[in-house]
Amino acid sequence: RSYLLKNEECESEEERLSEKRNYRKFERDEEESDESDESEEREERYTKKSEKKSDRSDRSEKKNQLVEKTQIKEFSHRVCFSVEPVAECRRGYEADQTQQRKIRFTCLPRHNREASRLIKEARQQPLELNDYPVSFVESVKVPTACVAY
Repeated sequence: RSYLLKNEECESEEERLSEKRNYRKFERDEEESDESDESEEREERYTKKSEKKSDRSDRSEKKNQLVEKTQIKEFSHRVCFSVEPVAECRRGYEADQTQQRKIRFTCLPRHNREASRLIKEARQQPLELNDYPVSFVESVKVPTACVAY
C-alpha cells in the first residue's frame, strides 16, 4: 500500500485487499485441532531433518578444514621434511580433536640448494619424499577435526 498518495490506484488496492479470496473457512473446534496437529508433526519432522543435516554438515565441515602439508622442522645446521604430507587445520581454524601419529622425517643440510628448493615447494603444495632416506621418526599430534576460532 502507498500511504503517501491517496488516489484511484490506492482505492483499487483497498478493494483487492478487502476481497476474501484465498481464505479457508473451517469449524473452530474440530478442524483447527486437526490442522495444528498436522503442522506440529510437519514442524517436528523438519527440525529432526535439519538437526541431522546440521550434524552431518558439522562433521563434514570439520573434515573439510583439514589440509595436507609437508611438515618442516628447522634446526641450526639442517632442515627436516616429513616424508609424507601431514594433516593440519586451515588458516583461521584450530584442532578440535587430535591423535598421535608417528611421522617419518628426512633431513638435508641447511645450506644445500635442494633444501631451499624443497622449502619453497612445500609452501605451495605437499611433497612426496618417499625416495629420500628416513633420518628420524617423531610422534606428532595430528588434528582429526578442526573448528573456527
